[in-house]
Amino acid sequence: MIKNQFKKFAPLMLNCVDASTQDTKVYISISPQRSGQHLIIRWLCENIADVVHFNHCYFYRRNLSYHLTPINGRRVIYRGGKIDDNLWPGREKLDCNNIRKLSFQNMLFSMEDVALSNNFVKRIVNVRENIHSIVILRDPYNWLASTMKKDGNSKKLLEKKKSCYIQYLEQALGEKDYLKKNITTINYNKFLIETAYREGLCNDMNIHLSQRAEESLQDIPTFGGGSSFSGHDADIKLIESVFLRWKSYKNDSLYRGLIDDERLVSLTDAYFGEFPYCLLYTSDAAD
Repeated sequence: MIKNQFKKFAPLMLNCVDASTQDTKVYISISPQRSGQHLIIRWLCENIADVVHFNHCYFYRRNLSYHLTPINGRRVIYRGGKIDDNLWPGREKLDCNNIRKLSFQNMLFSMEDVALSNNFVKRIVNVRENIHSIVILRDPYNWLASTMKKDGNSKKLLEKKKSCYIQYLEQALGEKDYLKKNITTINYNKFLIETAYREGLCNDMNIHLSQRAEESLQDIPTFGGGSSFSGHDADIKLIESVFLRWKSYKNDSLYRGLIDDERLVSLTDAYFGEFPYCLLYTSDAAD
């Protein structure tokens, strides 16, 4: 009880951010794993151009405060058309002093599979004025197929991930406001196939759409093992196959049990309903 009360009011901090970086623009992205978030984050960073990305962050306790910091200390610097990736040096080897000296105009912290109802999550996105929150979503049919392919068949784990996913949909649709602030929601499905949608995102976020960012979409990110179906191997049909990955699991009882959820289907129809593969899923699964 005492521990829970302490966590409720404990100070929260963004790692590598202090008084010297108060003018730095901060982006916090929240997404399910296997939702194409790394591709989108790289695209965002290429457009922002002067930014350090802290990958896969969690809340790490240091003395009496909790710091949002990369689990494995991974940070990727985008500056001057170059990328500096320190890979996975470990949390304690994250070079915060050097990052502060480099005086970045922007920082991006990414979190995965965290509940929006979590007290820390709700507080961290409001810990300072200039934070831009982003929620990234991929349709549940293909997201769940990729998740099961990569993470296995633990029903308990998958149910937990689905619970978070539903909260993301509720936030995106405005049915619930967990974060208590305006956010940018990115529909991965539209993002992948519609240039106009990506242009609109840049306009909404007040960033410039660059050719370098657009070209980065041809790469398979190395974060998280790359594509869960293709590994790191280049696949000329990757974009097409992204929308058909559910077919590998359409007859799997665990998969069907998780997908056949009235609340999930209702929210999915509201957010992704304009996409024909949703109808294809229903008709094909019924065959």
